[in-house]
Amino acid sequence: MLDRYLRVNVRLRGFDAEQSGRHVRPGTVFTAQSSPYLIGWHDTYRQALKATVPYKPAGIRPAPVGSTVSFTRADGSWESAHVPD
Repeated sequence: MLDRYLRVNVRLRGFDAEQSGRHVRPGTVFTAQSSPYLIGWHDTYRQALKATVPYKPAGIRPAPVGSTVSFTRADGSWESAHVPD
C-alpha cells in the first residue's frame, strides 16, 4: 500500500520517503512535507493519530473438539465449520 502512495504525484502527498529503490522497506523513513494542496492536513493527521480508537473486544473461547461452530461474516452472512476430532 505504501508503494502505491509513493506513486502519487509528490505535490499531492503529505509525506515523502527517504528510500533507495522502488519499494518501501521496514526501515523507510517518512517525513512530512508541505503542499499548497494539503493546507491543514498535517494538523488533521496529528489529531487523528492522538485519538484513541474505540473497540470492543470479542469474547472468544475455544470450540470443543468434534463440535460445529457458527459465526457471522463481515458481509453479514452466516458460516459454519466443523472442528475435527
